[in-house]
Amino acid sequence: MARPIGTIIALVTSVMIVAGCSTTGGVPHPTGSGPTASIPFDDCPAPLDGQTAPPPRSGATLVPDVSLPCFTGTGPVALRGLAKPAVINLWASWCGPCRDELPAFEAVYQAAGDRLAMLGVDSKDTKPGAQSLAEDLGITMPSVFDPEGKALKGVGQTALPITLFVDASGELTFVYVGVALTVPALRQLIETHLGVTVEL
Repeated sequence: MARPIGTIIALVTSVMIVAGCSTTGGVPHPTGSGPTASIPFDDCPAPLDGQTAPPPRSGATLVPDVSLPCFTGTGPVALRGLAKPAVINLWASWCGPCRDELPAFEAVYQAAGDRLAMLGVDSKDTKPGAQSLAEDLGITMPSVFDPEGKALKGVGQTALPITLFVDASGELTFVYVGVALTVPALRQLIETHLGVTVEL
């Protein structure tokens, strides 16, 4: 039987300073007064063509069984169906640490190529707020839209940001809950927990 996701998170948070944003007390990001010209995000990643994901190990903790629409309108995207090593970042436009770390995720996304799926999960947010922030920061990393916070609930958390490290089988290898990630810290976590080296 799979271990609860909370077990992994408890191990992580026991050695980290948690500085996330509560999803119940966020301040909405300013959205402006009209529609913007285009959605900044790239299309969401799809499973590798012609390949199936390896089965997870017996007793493995899996990423939440959640499917969400891509922010660009494609999808739905199954978090367990990426079929390659993946970094999944749960964020929102009203979350200060999320704003701080999104540029690091964008830099790694640009450098990672096809070896790694990088996916954001815009959680408990509004589309105008998320789009405005992404445009301000130049974010093209794909994101799915999760206004009800299904993925957040799936990992048993109430604060953002959270980053999930997931192998090709859908096994949750690490959950980061803590201060905003920098490029060096994110690269190190990817190499340690997914075995992928990202050169910048």
